[in-house]
Amino acid sequence: MSMMDLRRHCKDGDSEGLCNLTGALTTALPNGLLSAFKDTLIEIARQTRQCKEDPFAGLYGMPLLHSAARKLPLKLLLSVANRIYSSMSLGLTNIGSIDCRLLQMGDALPENGWFGGPVKQKPGVQISAASFGRTCTLCIWGHAVQEDLPVLNQLLDAALRHIDF
Repeated sequence: MSMMDLRRHCKDGDSEGLCNLTGALTTALPNGLLSAFKDTLIEIARQTRQCKEDPFAGLYGMPLLHSAARKLPLKLLLSVANRIYSSMSLGLTNIGSIDCRLLQMGDALPENGWFGGPVKQKPGVQISAASFGRTCTLCIWGHAVQEDLPVLNQLLDAALRHIDF
């Protein structure tokens, strides 16, 4: 799952102030990773472009969650929430290429940045990629329960092997 900026749905494509306006943009690799990182990236990019063509991209599921939270009895809501929030989620965000000159302060140019996604207290991991100038930065934020740590470490180790520095 990728995080998608929902400001595209706001008037003039922007919101007032700083706020968390992210929605889910789902892609899938039902047969697992492709043989090369480049091929995997091309397939995810193809699916992402297709998803973004949908005028409601990033909004699916959100109204349903808010509606359910308001209408379901608390006992039922808690039993359902337990099942939803018991598994760790993984979010990927491509911040993109950042023009450092736009963020220049005097003679100082930014060299890197840290981005945290919508990881609160639910077990989950958010991996964000951004490039400042010509340098790519990966930022990983997470909250995991003890039982998830081995799986999380396996995932990060596999990502390093797949990128093949």
